[in-house]
Amino acid sequence: MNPAPEESSVLQILRISLHVMFAFLLAVGFISALQDDAAPGRLTVGSLALALTYMAGTIVENRFARGKFGGVRGANLVRSRPALARTWLAIVVMLWLVLLYHHSSFTWMMFPLVFLCMHLLPVIPALGAVALLTGISIGLPAIQTQHESAHELSAGAIIGPSLGALLAIIISLAYRQLHRDSLAHQRTAEKLRATQAELAQKEHESGRLEERERLAREIHDTLAQGLSSIVLISRAAAAKPTAPEVGEQLSVINRVAADNLAEARRFIRDL
Repeated sequence: MNPAPEESSVLQILRISLHVMFAFLLAVGFISALQDDAAPGRLTVGSLALALTYMAGTIVENRFARGKFGGVRGANLVRSRPALARTWLAIVVMLWLVLLYHHSSFTWMMFPLVFLCMHLLPVIPALGAVALLTGISIGLPAIQTQHESAHELSAGAIIGPSLGALLAIIISLAYRQLHRDSLAHQRTAEKLRATQAELAQKEHESGRLEERERLAREIHDTLAQGLSSIVLISRAAAAKPTAPEVGEQLSVINRVAADNLAEARRFIRDL
């Protein structure tokens, strides 16, 4: 299945390698079967059906992970639609069985199918499916060989699929662990980014508060003090006997300075 966008490059390489291995083994099996003249029409139809089914599954998962077909960006089709993924796997396995029934050259396709079983199924059912696929890969070609000749089942026919299945299981389990580690690293990175954003917000807010306090101090030390001095001086001057015009002007100065002083003090409180 195709990689989700959030996966690491290592996991993407593993997935692409699985696709390449599936296509290569299908092509090798098809060519080998054609060389033996084993029902070329049926082999062609079956191989095309298997190739198109496999390709359709990878395309659907890729589009689902990109927000198509009811998915959201980064979604995993296996977790979101497990029944659909397992139905696709069952169809792929059945088409492979049809090809294997017609010719034993498709036996080696068991290996990518083992990877698919380990990826799409829980561990215990996946191991059971792998054991079944291995038994079919060993038994069905052996039955066909016995029908055609008196040769007995060779050790290589047993060891090859068994060893390949074991190796595929080990690689699949390692892939699962890599996938879990990748998700854990992503969650850690997201928490770190969230913490950094929170710290940046707090620093920004702290800077704003410090700037407000600085402005309040400067206004208090300069403008408010100056206005307070004007009020006191104008009051002191108005208390002395002066001409009426001068007294009126001093009263205006006192009133305006007092109003501005009150406004400055209110501004300081707001800050």
